[in-house]
Amino acid sequence: MYHLLKQPAYPGYLHMLNNGAATTWEYWNGERSRVHNCYNGIGNWFYQAVGSIRSDEDNPGYRHFFIDPQVPERVTWAHISIETPYGIVVVNVKFLLR
Repeated sequence: MYHLLKQPAYPGYLHMLNNGAATTWEYWNGERSRVHNCYNGIGNWFYQAVGSIRSDEDNPGYRHFFIDPQVPERVTWAHISIETPYGIVVVNVKFLLR
């Protein structure tokens, strides 16, 4: 997933951003709808990996959750929040470059 995020050429999320995308496109190459969530696994990646917020499968709906940061290469900070039925979970993380 991280390689698709950084990739400036087609296919890649950075390719979409470099071509004016404000949302993920329906097709990687930009044909048809450009307002679609087909490839929005990236959103989950931000919450779960960079933001470190993972729901507990034994307690669904974020009644209980884990904060377990994964440090992607060259990422120096993250501010993630997610609204849950039990309130807002906020994580602010600063990573040291390796």
